[in-house]
Amino acid sequence: MNAQANDFPTGVFVHETRPIWTLQFNDDGSYAFRVNDVVDATGTYTINGDRYTEDTDYPPCRQARTATYRFCYDHGRLVFHLVGEDNCAERRASLDGVTWFRQE
Repeated sequence: MNAQANDFPTGVFVHETRPIWTLQFNDDGSYAFRVNDVVDATGTYTINGDRYTEDTDYPPCRQARTATYRFCYDHGRLVFHLVGEDNCAERRASLDGVTWFRQE
């Protein structure tokens, strides 16, 4: 499903407390997570209503490639909340309840 059609924002977002972390969401449903501008993880995402489902290529998450989060985007702030389980601790720590700020 096209992310734009569902009001999911694309572009670059900065982590609320770790400004060296950025997430770039692309119109084609791909994303990149960067640390100090170096790509650390990539993958794809789909949007269904307010649900964001991620499929990651991040090696530590090979056994838990996908997870679903509810998202809320308001005035440049993107927040995710876990729906169900996410057995990838790194992804869960960077998304669940975390605010990401849109970079202009």
